[in-house]
Amino acid sequence: MFLKNLLTSAFTVFALTLTAVVQSQGLTPAESDTLKSLSALLQRGPTDSIRIAANTLFRSQVNELLMRDPKISFDSIKNISSLEAPGNTFRLITWALPYYKGEYSYFGFLVSTDVKSKRTQVTALTDSTATILKPEMAKLGPSAWYGAVYYKILANKKKGKIYYTLLGWKGVNTSTTKKVIDVLYFTGNNVSFGYPIFKTGKVYKSRLVFEYQSQAVMSVHYEDNRKMIVLDHLSGGSEHAGTPSVPAGPDGTYDAFIFKNSRWELQSDIDIRTDWKPKKQPKEPQIHQAPVELIK
Repeated sequence: MFLKNLLTSAFTVFALTLTAVVQSQGLTPAESDTLKSLSALLQRGPTDSIRIAANTLFRSQVNELLMRDPKISFDSIKNISSLEAPGNTFRLITWALPYYKGEYSYFGFLVSTDVKSKRTQVTALTDSTATILKPEMAKLGPSAWYGAVYYKILANKKKGKIYYTLLGWKGVNTSTTKKVIDVLYFTGNNVSFGYPIFKTGKVYKSRLVFEYQSQAVMSVHYEDNRKMIVLDHLSGGSEHAGTPSVPAGPDGTYDAFIFKNSRWELQSDIDIRTDWKPKKQPKEPQIHQAPVELIK
C-alpha cells in the first residue's frame, strides 16, 4: 500500500505539472521533487520490488520530459548522468539501478535529431549485459546495449566519419566493478555501439572492459593537454574455485590510449609525472585478418 500510494501520488503531481507547462527551460519544483524522490527510492528502497517500481516510473518520466524539452537539465537530480556530445550533436542520459544484493542494471536514453525531418528522437537504451558473451568484440545497438553510466564523451574522425568514444562506470556486484571505454556512431538515424577502433598489440577490439575488485578504485580519464586516455594499470588478484582471476586493482603504473592512424593505440607503462612522449613503435607486418579499413 505504501508503494502504491507513493507512486500514484508522484505520477499525479508529475502529470499535472507536465500538462501545465508548455515550454520549460528546466525542471519545475514539482518535477524536480518527484524525480528526486523516485531517484532516492530506486537507489535505496528497502526491497528490489520497490526499487524496480520506482525505476519504471522514473524512466517513464525522464522520457516524457525529454520528449517535451530535449535540452532539459537534470543537474538537480543525483545518480543520473547527463552528457552533451561535442558539437551538441546528441545527449546521453544514463543511470544505474542497484539491487538489494549488490548487482546492477543500467538504463538510459539517447537524444538525437532526425537527419531528414530535423525532429528530436528519444531512443531508449536496453541493457543486455547478461546476453553479451564477448563484450569487447560485439557490435551492438540501443536495444542490445552493454550498459554503463557514462561520464565523458570524446569525438574523433576516421575517414571523414565521426566516432564518439565513451568513458563509463559499470558496477557488477559486491565483488567486482568495471570501467568501460566504448564507441558510439551514427549511420543516418541509426545508432550503433562498438567498433574495432581500439588496438592492443595486434588485436583490434570494439570496446575495452576493465574489471577489478570492488574495494579498489580505477581511474580512466582523458587528459586534454596530452590528447590521451590515461588509465591505471591493473594487476594482482588470484584464481578462486576455477573462476578466472580478477585483478585486485591499480598497481601504481599507468597505461594510455592515443588516437593516431584513425584508431586508439595502447601505450603501456607511461610516466604521467613528466612530459612523456610515446616511444616510436617498430613497423608491424601487415595483418591480413585485420579489417582493411583499420590499416591506414
